[in-house]
Amino acid sequence: MRWTVYLGRPFLRLRVKDTNDLEIRRRATAILRTWIAADRLSVMRFQQFIPVLTGITEWEMNRPEVFQTRTWQFWDRQPGANIDKLCRTVGPMLINLGAHLQWQDDSAAYSLIPVLEWLKDRHQLDEIGLGLLRGLRDTKERGVGPANDIPTETDSGR
Repeated sequence: MRWTVYLGRPFLRLRVKDTNDLEIRRRATAILRTWIAADRLSVMRFQQFIPVLTGITEWEMNRPEVFQTRTWQFWDRQPGANIDKLCRTVGPMLINLGAHLQWQDDSAAYSLIPVLEWLKDRHQLDEIGLGLLRGLRDTKERGVGPANDIPTETDSGR
């Protein structure tokens, strides 16, 4: 038995004789990497429960520079729907961003305080996040930079 399933127009055409041409191999590699990266991003977002899909919507065969993408967002109008899952996804990223900004003594870290407090109120902030929140509140109240309460090697006598 034989079936034909239309999957759309091809994005790559590669013949056996093309495998000897270095430029064609380079372009084919670029095309495959572009498609794999898009698919990998979709799979990672799905696994992390990030309801955003970026898909390749336009392309020309054998031309990696002609790809066009489109992004779709998905949400639920029901109050509270998916919020805990989204918090579990975004919490670690925000905490890590805050730690980077804190250690870099960037006052932009203070703009994360309201969202860290919101996560704390939802019981979605881990111990590292609670420590970050305490440190940011403290240094902001004292009017110093966010890294002011982080011990350095010279502070510990080394």
